[in-house]
Amino acid sequence: MDINKILLTGICDTDPVLSELPQTRTPLCYFILKVCERFISDKKAAVTRPNYFRIETLGKQAEASYRKLKNGSRYLVDGYLRQECNQPGKVDIVKVRTFGVIEDTSLDSYQYQQGLRKALALLRMNKDVSRAIRVLEEAINEI
Repeated sequence: MDINKILLTGICDTDPVLSELPQTRTPLCYFILKVCERFISDKKAAVTRPNYFRIETLGKQAEASYRKLKNGSRYLVDGYLRQECNQPGKVDIVKVRTFGVIEDTSLDSYQYQQGLRKALALLRMNKDVSRAIRVLEEAINEI
């Protein structure tokens, strides 16, 4: 038995686009989800690298997603992978078709938002940008 299932959490990196499938006129909403991969490099340094996924929703869900999605907000996507464009000389595009897209209100998301709020507060307290960067770096190193 084959299984094609994916669960992603990340930040909506574009404004959603609402269109229709050409032959069936089924509503289609798509957006780019940025999912950051964290790993330790060969040089023992922590590295964060973004991965970008084209997320597609169909039908009534497409219309609902278009209304609720906001660029810069975190979402959880439940879906399956779909590979298209298998033409010689062209790069295959991997898309994610969804079963559901919901706002990510998990503890990680909350902590991420809290961290950004603290960073903004530190920036506001320091008029010198270089000093603010040093304070932020010190705060990050304490984590």
